[in-house]
Amino acid sequence: MATLGATSLPSQSQIKALATSPPLPKSGVYISLDLGAAHPYLRVRSFTDGEGHFLYSHPQHRASQNVRRLRQEAGEWLRALREHKRLSQRQLAARVGLDYYTFVSQLEAGRGRIPPDRYEAWAEALGVDAQSFVRELMRYYDPVTFGLLFPDAGHRSDPDASHPRPDQ
Repeated sequence: MATLGATSLPSQSQIKALATSPPLPKSGVYISLDLGAAHPYLRVRSFTDGEGHFLYSHPQHRASQNVRRLRQEAGEWLRALREHKRLSQRQLAARVGLDYYTFVSQLEAGRGRIPPDRYEAWAEALGVDAQSFVRELMRYYDPVTFGLLFPDAGHRSDPDASHPRPDQ
């Protein structure tokens, strides 16, 4: 099996060798290969040392149960805000400048994230203060940073924690 240097980009022959190599026992190597693209690429989803310990894994591909749960909670919170404003998914999509309302549906189901450059538009459409909106999203989207920035804010399950609510 070909090995790649830590600081060099793989050559096409190295990519082909990796793509055609049989997987290592217990390695968990998953490879996506596209040699037909303008810039051929190789994506390794996870790589283990033979004992099952991860050596490399892209953080966005690690869909732990905690991440899924947080995304679902974020979706429930967004749905509650939308329903409080008595907006349909189509209406909210139009207010935030989306071409497809299905993106709202995906967010509410816990799949995906609101792009940061659209936070203010979403906050305005949902009738909440932009800073409070972003702070609450951070609680779900980036709980580590949230905990460092707001150590006394409590967790979502904390009934005394303050969470932005729609304007009355």
